[in-house]
Amino acid sequence: MRSKRISLALAAALALGGSGLWAAAPKPKARAGNPMAAVGGDQQLQLEEPFFWGLVPADALPKYAWGAVGLAIAAVLGAAIGYHPLRVRSIGVKKEEAEVPKALVLIAVAGAVICGLVALQPVMAFALFGFGSFIRFRTQMKSPKETVVIFICGGIGCLCGLRAFDLAIMSTVFVWGLIWVLDRRMGGTIERLTVVLKGFGPECQIAVKSFKEKLEEAGVQVVSSKVSLKKGNVTILMDKNVNMTTEELEEILLAGDLVARPKSIEWIRGE
Repeated sequence: MRSKRISLALAAALALGGSGLWAAAPKPKARAGNPMAAVGGDQQLQLEEPFFWGLVPADALPKYAWGAVGLAIAAVLGAAIGYHPLRVRSIGVKKEEAEVPKALVLIAVAGAVICGLVALQPVMAFALFGFGSFIRFRTQMKSPKETVVIFICGGIGCLCGLRAFDLAIMSTVFVWGLIWVLDRRMGGTIERLTVVLKGFGPECQIAVKSFKEKLEEAGVQVVSSKVSLKKGNVTILMDKNVNMTTEELEEILLAGDLVARPKSIEWIRGE
C-alpha cells in the first residue's frame, strides 16, 4: 500500500511539473489566416502534415472523420496484438483468460480517445496519468509480460489518437514480430490438448491439484485448469510432446493413489 501511494504521488508530481513547464514554455505564434476566407469561400491552410508516410493529405477528410479513422485503426492494431496466433494458443480454459484479447482491443481504443482529447485540450494531459495508473494498479495479469503488452496496446492507441498512424502501424508490426520470436515453439514438437475428467464429487478440487502435479512431473506443461463442482468435471489444458500418446497420459493421471477416480475421460485436440 505504501509503495502504491508513493507511485501515485510521483505521478501527480510529474503531472504538475509537466503542466507547469507547458504553461511556462513560449507559445508559437498563430499563423495568420486569410481574412477573406469566410467571404471568398476558400479554407485556411492546413498546418498538419500528411498521414501514412506522406501518402494521404491531412485535408482528405474532415477533422472529425480523422478521429473516427484513428479509433478504427486503434481497434485493428489492438486486435492484431491481442489475437496474435501465439498469444491465442496460450489462452486457457478460464473465461477470464479468454477475455484478455478483447481487453487489449478496448485499451487501444481507450488510449486513442484519451490522446485525442489531449490533442484538443493539452491541459487534459492529466488524463494520461490516470490512464496509466488504471492499467498499473487496477489490472491483474498472470505475468509481467502480459502487463507490458497492455501498456504497449495503450501506447499504440495513444499514437492513433495523436494521428501518428505511421508510427502506430510500424510499432504494431515490430511488436507482432517480437512476440513471434519470443513465444515461438521449437520445431513444432508441442501439441495443445484438453482433457476432461468426468464423474467426480466434491473431491474434484483436491483431485485437480494431484493431476496437475503428475503432468508437470512427466514434462507436460499445464496451461490452465478448471473445476466444475456442479457437473463434477475437471478440465485441464496442456501442451505435450507430439510423441506422447493419450494412453500414456491416462496412465500418468491414474497412477498411484487417487482421492477419487473419474468415471470417464474425454480428450480434445487443438485449441
